[in-house]
Amino acid sequence: MSTAGNVSSETIRKYFEEHWVKKGEKD
Repeated sequence: MSTAGNVSSETIRKYFEEHWVKKGEKD
């Protein structure tokens, strides 16, 4: 967790989308 800049944003976004869609899009 040293280079928490662009990688974090991209990773989080992908992780969120992948987990969000699987959770049932709980807005």
